[in-house]
Amino acid sequence: MLKDETYTRAEIVDAFKKVAFNSTFMCLAAFGVVNLLHNLIWYMGAYHYVQEPVLLHNYVVFVKNEGWYVRAVKNIYSAGPYLCIALAAISYAVYTAIPKKRITYRMFWFWLFINSINYLLVQWLATPYIRNSGIGVLTHYWYWEERDRFIAALVALVIAFFYGRFIAHNFLQFTPAMKYMKRNNYRIFAFYVLVIPAVALMVAVPAFRMFFEWRVVWLMVLVTFLLALSVLVRIGERKFKVQFFEESYKAKYSYGGVIFLGIIVAINIYLYLVGFRMEPGLF
Repeated sequence: MLKDETYTRAEIVDAFKKVAFNSTFMCLAAFGVVNLLHNLIWYMGAYHYVQEPVLLHNYVVFVKNEGWYVRAVKNIYSAGPYLCIALAAISYAVYTAIPKKRITYRMFWFWLFINSINYLLVQWLATPYIRNSGIGVLTHYWYWEERDRFIAALVALVIAFFYGRFIAHNFLQFTPAMKYMKRNNYRIFAFYVLVIPAVALMVAVPAFRMFFEWRVVWLMVLVTFLLALSVLVRIGERKFKVQFFEESYKAKYSYGGVIFLGIIVAINIYLYLVGFRMEPGLF
């Protein structure tokens, strides 16, 4: 039961619903940004080395096969993973720098951090059986054996579950007021701020087929599920403690994430229907 000395159950649930609304759209928008930037930097690398690539919403199509020497392949397919690492570091730094009262903005940057990490983990998980994109190509040029690929995928799987334990407290910091967060409200709030957005993402990724390979699509669903499960398990532990900031704010619907997501969706629809191709020889 949701109990609090100051707020009624209806008031707490209403506040949690608003947080869930904001978190869901920020999560989807952040994933859209990571996906778009990942494919864009992949496209830019391909454009530099290979003639006339075409950027789609979930893949880069290579019209010509010229320029595929070893250095080009390594640079093209390492760009995406390096971008994910850079995005994760930058977004977490921005998240910690934003004042805590700017809950919604912090929420976007935190989801950007999570989706960058998940995007990177998915590429490692896919290495044993998907060799035509991302790290799977690099492991071939690194002369990895099958055993090495499966070990890397296993490590990524373990990280996908356990890293949620180390960031679980961050989700509880998005509460509108410290007084909402009695011990028996932790998991309920986590359901609103994490589970609902995670389910929305797990539905959106297959629905829009955000990866070229269906197996990678389901790997992203798996990684998102493991993250949510890890956070919930950690929050439910008796020794779990979190320090809330004293300042309160009035929970309200924020439509910035809706607008941002709308822009990302419009861009992806354009890439799906038309694609993007730059004129040869620009750089």
